Amino acid sequence: MRIIIIGDGKVGYLIAEALITEGHEVTIVDRSEAALLRSRDTLDAMMVKGNGVNVDTLMEAGAPMADIVIAVTVSDEINMLSCLTAKRLGARYAIARIRDPEYHKSLSFLMRELLIDYVINPERLMAQEISRMLRYPFTGSVETFARGRVELMDFRLAQGDLLGDGQAQTAAALAGRGWRLTETLKQMGQILRSDARPFIGDGKPGCVYHSINGAVLG
Repeated sequence: MRIIIIGDGKVGYLIAEALITEGHEVTIVDRSEAALLRSRDTLDAMMVKGNGVNVDTLMEAGAPMADIVIAVTVSDEINMLSCLTAKRLGARYAIARIRDPEYHKSLSFLMRELLIDYVINPERLMAQEISRMLRYPFTGSVETFARGRVELMDFRLAQGDLLGDGQAQTAAALAGRGWRLTETLKQMGQILRSDARPFIGDGKPGCVYHSINGAVLG
């Protein structure tokens, strides 16, 4: 995919590095000549010096043919306007980094009016992850889907185990909130069975997943 990254700071550099490793065609836009020189020496990406809000800069970066534009400068306002300009020029998707809490309440309105497809807030994501870890300490991991409306939790069981005391308490609490318990047994990296029975009864190593709002995600 053709991806434009606006903002060559720490976040922008790491995103570009990861995308290039995956084989994407990356263009980096930044006003700092020094930042672009650093990236030019270490990354296989096209560099464009200029303001991400400027139409000429985005045209030079190839915004009309871009699959994704990711704006991650230190300014929320520049990120939002960069996404709007890029989408108007023909970019398929636009992602903006928005950190100011004052924008959170009106985020849906801003995304709709400024043509932003997705918003990233590293600080908020970190706070949510810590909150999940504190709410469900017995789970191995928690994954989020459908824009936070669905959470998938993983219990890892040893040979011969049923749900432990702490895990059973967590499962009971979740059941009271309308969650469903889905069982997925795994062995040697392959899924052996996936159903909605409440407990593992055959003693095989496995994982138990929970899904919210009655959706079975096994």
